[in-house]
Amino acid sequence: MQIARKYSLSARTAACAIFCASFSVSYTASFLGLSLFFRIVEWRKPQGKIPPPFLAAILMYAWLLLDWCIHLYMGDANLHNLVRGETGDVFLFLFGLHVYFLLDDDRHRIIILKGFTLFAIVIVISGALSVFSEQRLARAIYGKGFLATSITTPQHLFAVVRGIAIYRPIGFMNTRLTYAGILIMVIPFVFHFAREATGRKNQMAWIALLVLSLAVLVATGTRSAQIGIAFALCVSAAEFLFRTNRRLFFTAAIAATMLISLVYLYGDFSGRQTDFQRPILWTGAGAIFEKHPWIGTGPGGFASAILEWKKTFNLSHPMSWYYVESTPSGHAHSDLLHLSAIGGIPGCLFFLSIVALSVRALASQKSEAILSRSALIAFFAAGVAQCYFQDDEVVVIYWVLLAFVERMRNDQFTGNWTSLQTAVISTP
Repeated sequence: MQIARKYSLSARTAACAIFCASFSVSYTASFLGLSLFFRIVEWRKPQGKIPPPFLAAILMYAWLLLDWCIHLYMGDANLHNLVRGETGDVFLFLFGLHVYFLLDDDRHRIIILKGFTLFAIVIVISGALSVFSEQRLARAIYGKGFLATSITTPQHLFAVVRGIAIYRPIGFMNTRLTYAGILIMVIPFVFHFAREATGRKNQMAWIALLVLSLAVLVATGTRSAQIGIAFALCVSAAEFLFRTNRRLFFTAAIAATMLISLVYLYGDFSGRQTDFQRPILWTGAGAIFEKHPWIGTGPGGFASAILEWKKTFNLSHPMSWYYVESTPSGHAHSDLLHLSAIGGIPGCLFFLSIVALSVRALASQKSEAILSRSALIAFFAAGVAQCYFQDDEVVVIYWVLLAFVERMRNDQFTGNWTSLQTAVISTP
C-alpha cells in the first residue's frame, strides 16, 4: 500500500537525520528517533527481507549484548559500558535498516537522496571553511560561539602560506579522523554527480566541489582515509579494466595499491609522535585478544583493558614509556582488532561476516554502479588502520549507503546514481 502523502513523515525525518550528520550527531540522533517513531505510526508491511549484512550485524550486536551480560555476571561491567560502549551503536544500525525499508518507495528514494546530497555539499564546504579557522566550527552550533578558547582544543596547523595560517580541515566534526572518514564516502558520490551533471553551470559546480573535496582530504593528513579512497578508486578502475580481460592490470593494480599503502602507513615520513601510536595500540589489542580469546573485554571495556596492558608493557619496555603513555586508549585504531579485543573470536567472526556479506552485495552490482560502491570499499579499507566502525558520525553513513546498495540489488531499483540524480534535480 502506497502512502497517500508525497513523502511520509518517516521519510522526511530520515532525510533530515542524514543531512544533520554533516554537522551534529546529536541532531542526527533526534531526527533518527523521530523517523523510527513515525515509522511505527505510519506502519505498513516492509517490502523485502532483511539483507544478509544487516542480519550479520543483528547477530554481532546480539553477541555483544550477551558478552556484556557475561562480564556483568563476572563483576567487571556496568550499565555505563552497555550504554556508552559499542552496543550503543545499535540504534545507528537500526536506522540503516529502517532506511532500507523506506527505499521500497520511489518517492522516498528521492527525498532521502536529497538529504544525502545536501549532506555531501555541507561536508565538503564546511571542511574547506575550517581550513581557515583555528577554532572548531562545531562551537558555533553548540552555542559556545567562538569565544572561551581556553576550554577548547585549537585546530592543528597544516601550513603557513604567505603569512596565512592554514589548518587541518575538520568541518563540524570533533576530529579530523572522523571528518576524513565521512569525506571518503562522499567523494565517489560527488565524482559521479560531476560526471553525470547536466548543464554547464551545474557540471562546473560539481567539478569545483570534487576538486575541493580532494584538496581538503589531502589537507586532513589522515593517511588511513587517504589510503581508503585510493584503494577504492584503484579497485574500481581495475575492475573496469578486468571486465575487458586485462587480468594483468587488475592484479598489478591491487598489488601496487597494497604495497604503496603499507609504505605510506608505516613509513615515518613525517616524524610525528603519532606514527608510533597505532603499532602500540595494535600490539595492546592483540595482547588483550590473546588473554581473552572468547569473550574479550566486553563492550565498553577496551579503555580499561589497554590501560592495564600499558602498565605491564612498560615494566618490560621502560625505554618506550613516553610513547606508550602518550598513546590514546579509547579504541584500537583498527576495526577488526577492536572488535576482536572486545568481543573475542565471535566478535571477530561476526564483523568479518558483515564485511564479507557487504562485499558480496557490492560485487553483485552492475558495472554502472562501480563508482557508487567505491564509498563502502573506502570505508572498509580505511578501517584497517582506524576505528571507523565505532565512530558514530561515520558508521551511520555506512549503514545508509549499504541500505541503498542492498535495495539496488534486491528489487527493480536501477542501481546507479544517474537516474536518481535526474529525479533529485527535477523534483521540487
